[in-house]
Amino acid sequence: MKAQPIDQEALASLHEAAWPWALHLARGDRDFAQDVLSIAYLAILEGKATWSGQSAFKTWVFGVIRMTCKSQSRSRSLLSFRFSQATPETLEAIGPSDIPKDPISQSMKAALAALPGKQAEILALVFGQDFTVEEAAEIMGVSLGTARTHYARAKASLRAKLDRPERSSDHDRRRSSSPV
Repeated sequence: MKAQPIDQEALASLHEAAWPWALHLARGDRDFAQDVLSIAYLAILEGKATWSGQSAFKTWVFGVIRMTCKSQSRSRSLLSFRFSQATPETLEAIGPSDIPKDPISQSMKAALAALPGKQAEILALVFGQDFTVEEAAEIMGVSLGTARTHYARAKASLRAKLDRPERSSDHDRRRSSSPV
C-alpha cells in the first residue's frame, strides 16, 4: 500500500494521549519516555515510519511508539550491561508526590505492576488510552485472539488480587489446618 501523507497537526494532537502510553512503556522513566516519543515523532516526520492508511492514524502512531520503545530498550539494555543505570540522583528524583496516598491506588498499582508485560500493556491501551481490544492487538503486533486472551487473563488476575487483599499468612494457615 502507498504511504499516506502525515498530518502534522493530527500528530501533535495525539501527544497528550501518547505521553502516558510512552511513560507506561518506559516503566515510569520520564526521560526515557521523552526520548522514545522524540525518536518516534522524528521517524514519522522524516518518513522512516510510513502510514499505509490500513489502520486508524492513532493506532498506527501508538504502534510506532511501541516499536520505538522496544528498539530503544534493546539498545539501552546493551549499554546497561556495561554501565549501571541506577545513580543516587535518579533515586533522589523519586519524591513523595510520586507515591499514591490512597491505599486502593497502592494496591491497584501493585496489582498492575505484578502483571506480565503483555497483560499490563493491553490494559494500558484499552483502559488508559480508550483503544478497542482489536486496535490494541494491532498496536502490540499480536493476533486478535492472543490480545483477547491477554485481556481476559489480565482482568481475571487483577480481580483475584484486588478481591483478596493480602491477609496474614498465620490466619490462612490456621484456617487450612483447623479440624472441621
